[in-house]
Amino acid sequence: MKISGFILSVVFVLVLVVSWHSFIGNVSNVGAIASTYIARAEENVSNRLYQQAIGYYHQAIVDSPRQAREIYIEMKAVYEMLLADTYDASSVIRPFITDMRAAARAFPHEPIFSIAIVELNMQDLRWQNAYNAARDARRSGLRDDRMDELYFELLHMVRLESRRFLDYNTTLNGYFTVFRANNWRIIDCQGREVSEAHPYIGLVNDDRLALFATKSENILVDRTGTLRGRFDNHHVLEAGLHSSETGLIPIRTECGWIYVDNLGTALSGVFEEAGSFQGNRAAARRGNTWGFIDVAGHFEELAGITNIKLDLHGHYNHGGVIIAGSGGRYHLYNGDFNRIEGFYADGIDIAIRDGFIAFQRGGRWGFVDINGNIVQEPAFYNARSFSSGFAAVANSEGLWGFVNSDFRLVIDYQYLYAHYFTSTGVCIVSTEEGTYQLIRFMFYR
Repeated sequence: MKISGFILSVVFVLVLVVSWHSFIGNVSNVGAIASTYIARAEENVSNRLYQQAIGYYHQAIVDSPRQAREIYIEMKAVYEMLLADTYDASSVIRPFITDMRAAARAFPHEPIFSIAIVELNMQDLRWQNAYNAARDARRSGLRDDRMDELYFELLHMVRLESRRFLDYNTTLNGYFTVFRANNWRIIDCQGREVSEAHPYIGLVNDDRLALFATKSENILVDRTGTLRGRFDNHHVLEAGLHSSETGLIPIRTECGWIYVDNLGTALSGVFEEAGSFQGNRAAARRGNTWGFIDVAGHFEELAGITNIKLDLHGHYNHGGVIIAGSGGRYHLYNGDFNRIEGFYADGIDIAIRDGFIAFQRGGRWGFVDINGNIVQEPAFYNARSFSSGFAAVANSEGLWGFVNSDFRLVIDYQYLYAHYFTSTGVCIVSTEEGTYQLIRFMFYR
């Protein structure tokens, strides 16, 4: 029995040894086959037979998965040679992306493959695919400087709409009044026309109520098409924002700016500039004197104030801050018109909501918050205030781009003119003298 047990043990050991040698032999054989495919691939590369080389690399990956990472890297290099050697890039890019996706699935923490997918889609002008790939890679936890750079670039890509306008107005509330083909129209942020064409349309308020000037009269119409007012006793050249609270609207006639109600009855006084009513008063300029007009038409002068910056609504108070000129400089004031000490500017833009305000000092433009704290020292050749997280800035050549709240240039200098972004990511720009177009973010939310 002891002898039999010994014999069985010896036999078991011999079987293990034979099996191990067989396994090693198979592995070596597989490695040898993969090496053969790789050698053939390299030979084809040297002969510029890139597609055949890629085919051999595929076979090498199947026969030796443990070498797949290095083989995919070699395959990527060959695809790049093929791209440089072909006139039909798209026919190469599609299989290239397919193989890089397979590599990224096998090696999700290797940025080289995910980066290639993003760059190839960008090269093929497949922006949505590129953005999705970059976004998904970041969501999976992949972190790489180049990937971050590509994602940032894609996130801030804008599309320029082809339709051009000769003039426009907006309060950034989702509506634009635009002038083209000899008439004014209202469009929304999607570029859809939401009104009929008229000889003139004034600013649109948040209820989408605006003054429409026809050939015979002026009418006030809201978003439902309800007629809220009409009058024919004034020839309107320009109109400000209608105040739903007071029922008053500033209009410009041949004589100057006046305030009228829904039936055209005017308050006393004619002005060189007239803001829209904010509460029970509006800022206006008579001659060289600024002051406030109330709903009864009483005008109260503001001593020492040489200018008041009215925002896009025509309002003088922007979230608790008033921007006014005095003594040859601009200052910030609180809602009670008390000066915020410590800040001055040679020039200044309007305030948009609660964003940073662009100001000029020493010939350059920087940014200040509503409390008078400088958040960016003057460095730009021109600038507009922040709106919805972005501000238009100009370079030494007079071209405009956009910075984000970190003052990083996110849209390159390329426009002849740039306005303010809406909360939906739409902005008016100019690429040709005398015309305007919409741009919109493709992916930014």
